[in-house]
Amino acid sequence: MYCVHCGKQIEDDALICPGCGMPTVKFNEMQQAKKATLAEQIQQESMEQRQGKKFPLSMSLSFSAFVIMCLGSVLATIVTTALTQQLLNDSYYDYTYVTPNSIATAPVIVAGIFSIIALVIAVTGFAFMFIEKVKKPCRVIFPAGMFVLSLCYFINFICSAVTLNF
Repeated sequence: MYCVHCGKQIEDDALICPGCGMPTVKFNEMQQAKKATLAEQIQQESMEQRQGKKFPLSMSLSFSAFVIMCLGSVLATIVTTALTQQLLNDSYYDYTYVTPNSIATAPVIVAGIFSIIALVIAVTGFAFMFIEKVKKPCRVIFPAGMFVLSLCYFINFICSAVTLNF
């Protein structure tokens, strides 16, 4: 084999030309192979790290409880608005369709159903927080906060139901 820089004849397995001291083609090929291997290792490690970082189930359940509580509140508001509008429109003509008591009862029932579902999911998420042995503060605060918030939402439903004499 000949050096590409100075043209001197060198051994086939030489990495550096003894004449000019420049790296040989073999040396460059080895460097390229090392770079490719290193890039593959980095990519493999990165994929392993991403696969190892799964989103905790406690966070998913807590977020689901939050969505359900929001949905229940929105639906209760929609029911209240619709019934109030119907009462206002029908009050001049016929009192048999909607009564003031039904305006209060329907949203409480809607909110009650959603509060029970949200409480069950939040308690489950809170329990999974301990099962998963979560240590990051942000992953502890959210499930704990959702548990407390859903408990307050449920207590609100109970107080409303007692007030309406269910």
